[in-house]
Amino acid sequence: MVSASLNEFHLSGFEKASIARIVAAAGIARGSFYQYFDDIKDLYRYLIVEVIGQQKHNYSTLSVMNRAPFTEIVRDLFYGGIRFYIEQPVMAKVAQDFLKIRDTALIKEITGDSIRKSAEYFRSLIEERKAAGEIDGKIDTEALHHFIATLSLTISETLRDKDVSAWDHQALTEHVNKYVYILNNALGGTAK
Repeated sequence: MVSASLNEFHLSGFEKASIARIVAAAGIARGSFYQYFDDIKDLYRYLIVEVIGQQKHNYSTLSVMNRAPFTEIVRDLFYGGIRFYIEQPVMAKVAQDFLKIRDTALIKEITGDSIRKSAEYFRSLIEERKAAGEIDGKIDTEALHHFIATLSLTISETLRDKDVSAWDHQALTEHVNKYVYILNNALGGTAK
């Protein structure tokens, strides 16, 4: 049912997704759907947080790199995001569509505290690196966090019109390094 659900949200988006089409594609009875999910929103939450969130996390080694230089952490984040986009195009499209939702109540309902916790972690990392002199102390933490999050989304969106299916490790690294070079030189401090 996960595959059928992802395909439905990929093709129709959240607003037009249909339980009827999902159960038909999965070959299950409608009642079986309700054994696991309350409604379409509950299914969407599961896909965004549990399925896509976990898959995307698997593409990043951020958790083991938290002692690496800040720009290396960001490089890993961008690189993992691009690999996820290339290797999981259906999930990536569903995730990108979710990020475009402007209804903050719906976003909070879907993600719970996961986005807030992730943002808090990243903000504390920025503050820690500012205190260590790796990032210029004059840089606003919230602005830098927003800039990196927006840049990450933009990098993925720029790939939409490119055939990246055949990119190898070197091509990915070169693409990511273009952005990290700019970020590295903009941070001041002692970032390398």
